[in-house]
Amino acid sequence: MTTNSSLATLCFERENPAEYGRIITDPLGNFIKIVEFKNATNEEKAIKICNSGIMAFKPAILRKYLPLVLQQHPNQLQEVYLTTIVEITKSKGEQVSYLLSQADNLVLGINTRQELEEANKTIAHLEKLVNN
Repeated sequence: MTTNSSLATLCFERENPAEYGRIITDPLGNFIKIVEFKNATNEEKAIKICNSGIMAFKPAILRKYLPLVLQQHPNQLQEVYLTTIVEITKSKGEQVSYLLSQADNLVLGINTRQELEEANKTIAHLEKLVNN
């Protein structure tokens, strides 16, 4: 895939998206921002397109906008989210995009024991495929 985007993120769709960050789009499907689960409204939590945490940037984007990310006010846990770089980049007139993975089990994050078990099953399945 080629894109003229300054920033692209890989995402996936899950029927039960758990506590993953959500990909927020406008009514036309244009990428707006990523909302972390703990900051999401109930409406945003209903979205099934999730952030994988994998992003690609044109090098200049990080140089220009990472300092702005670091200037963001931290949340209650004193966290600053790299994902805010999407909103910042878009607000500066740069193109941002997302790519929906067709293999959601290959981009899962692990936050719970259940997710770890699911990831281990996927790895075991892939190892079987490779070794047979």
